[in-house]
Amino acid sequence: MRFLANVKMKYKLLLVMFLPSLIMMGFISKFLVEDYRTLSRMDAMAEITLVAKDIGRAVDAYGQEENYSVMYLQSEGKQYRNELDNSRKITDAAIEKLRTEVSKVDLPVDDYRSGSYFDEINANLATLPSLREQVDNLSAPLPQVDQYYRDLKQKFLDKLSNIANITQDTNIARTLYAYVNLTAERAAAATEQVIIYDVLEGKQLDHDALLTTITEQNTYRSAFFEVALNDEDNIFRDTVKGPYISQTQQIRRDILEGTAVTANANAWWEAQAGKIILLQTVADKLLTMNHQESEQLRSASLRELLFTTSLIIITLLVTFVLVFFLLRSLTNQLQEEVNVLASSSQEIETSISQTSSGTAETASAVTETTTTVEELKQTAQVAADKARNVAEVSKGALSVLESSENALTQTIEGMGYIQSGMETITQSIIKLSEHSQTIGEIIDSVNDLAEQSHLLAVNAAIEAAKAGDQGKGFSVVAQEVRSLAEQSKQATVQVRNILNDIQNATSAAVMATEKGAKAVQDGITHSKQTNDSLKAISKEIKRVAEAASQITISSQQQLVGVEQVTIAMTNIKESSNQQVDHMKQIEIGMNNMNNVSTSLKDLVEEYRL
Repeated sequence: MRFLANVKMKYKLLLVMFLPSLIMMGFISKFLVEDYRTLSRMDAMAEITLVAKDIGRAVDAYGQEENYSVMYLQSEGKQYRNELDNSRKITDAAIEKLRTEVSKVDLPVDDYRSGSYFDEINANLATLPSLREQVDNLSAPLPQVDQYYRDLKQKFLDKLSNIANITQDTNIARTLYAYVNLTAERAAAATEQVIIYDVLEGKQLDHDALLTTITEQNTYRSAFFEVALNDEDNIFRDTVKGPYISQTQQIRRDILEGTAVTANANAWWEAQAGKIILLQTVADKLLTMNHQESEQLRSASLRELLFTTSLIIITLLVTFVLVFFLLRSLTNQLQEEVNVLASSSQEIETSISQTSSGTAETASAVTETTTTVEELKQTAQVAADKARNVAEVSKGALSVLESSENALTQTIEGMGYIQSGMETITQSIIKLSEHSQTIGEIIDSVNDLAEQSHLLAVNAAIEAAKAGDQGKGFSVVAQEVRSLAEQSKQATVQVRNILNDIQNATSAAVMATEKGAKAVQDGITHSKQTNDSLKAISKEIKRVAEAASQITISSQQQLVGVEQVTIAMTNIKESSNQQVDHMKQIEIGMNNMNNVSTSLKDLVEEYRL
């Protein structure tokens, strides 16, 4: 089966689809062969009929030649010379016609096809010229002549029977057997014709020979009726009747009974010849019917052969057309589906390529976002640290203010004891008053700053709540808080300097206590005011410290949120990378699918007719 490897698929498919048709054609061809054989047999039967007819004619001719040869010898050459010569011409013409017909016919018999079918007859015929010469010279013994012609006629009848035996059609075979029996009866009747003729001519009756010929005729006639068909039987009964039959029967009966015969020899001869002609007429009708039936069977076989052949041709054409259009429709539909598949695969491949590019861009954006969130995390950490430092600094400033408050309280208490010397520090107290006013302005500034810090802290809390990835706003707020804290620190330093000046002034006032109690009293008053201012400053610094603590807590919460966002973005990044890998695998799969579509197109082209 290696040769099929190089055969195109469409031819393989055609072979597979035609195989059942070929098998069916095989069965039909079998019947076609049978029809052809039947037709050949019918042709042979028609030819056999002609051969059988010629054999019968030859038997009749030899029978007549035998009769005239015997009668010529019995007359010692004085009579029947012309009749003998005519019978010989008829015999030679019959043999020549038989040989001509036989040369045209191919009988289904082995020895006939090999050319040896008539060898025995030809051997007898080879001695016929010698026998005829002896008859002409009146040197041929009568028994030898009689035996020669009897053997020759019997050989012809045997060949005729063999022809009937090879006939496969029952009716035709029966007709041929009937013809054989009629031919044999005619030959026996011809022998009887000579015997009774001799008796009527005054010769001695050969009673046994006459009975033998009569028995042979009756036997052949009985055999005829046994094998003859109904129509043939009716033809015989309708034909073999009349004056010739009644006259020959009467003469035969008179001779057998020994009564006087009124008819002469010539009358007998003519009556018996008429009987033989009637038998020949029946035989000819049988052969004619046989030939007609053979022709009818041949025509029927030919019609069946033509019908079967036409059926095969039509079946092959219809099968070819159906297979052609079926394959064409199948390949067209398959081509359309393959084109749709190829187009879809290309569109999907393009979409996947775009999706893969988008996924890669998303992964890149996620990577950048992760980096930004990481930076935001670091910024939030720095802001939290700065807020924590602000709180610690505020706590330090508050501690200093508390110490200053305690010192002022002690100063006020001490100044109550040195009221008498306060007059000397009046100027110092005035100066202290001026500084106190400055402190008041600073405290106002601190108060403003504290309020701004409060607002900024609130804004920072709001921004922290909204933060998400928008934490940059908090950085600005934290920066402002840091600036405010710095200003608070500077204000505290100024307060400290002023307090130092106050202390110096107080010292000067102490030294000038003796110069005026009133100055001390004023100093006490201003000290109380200063103490109140310090308390106010301390209160505001506490509020700043609390705000810084809240900012620190918010920063910590924001830091936790940023860490969670960082983790989420990391997961998104990993998922994006996995999706990119999957999209690459899908893209590879779609490339393979596109290749399969191309292969399918090539395969469909192989199927296309």
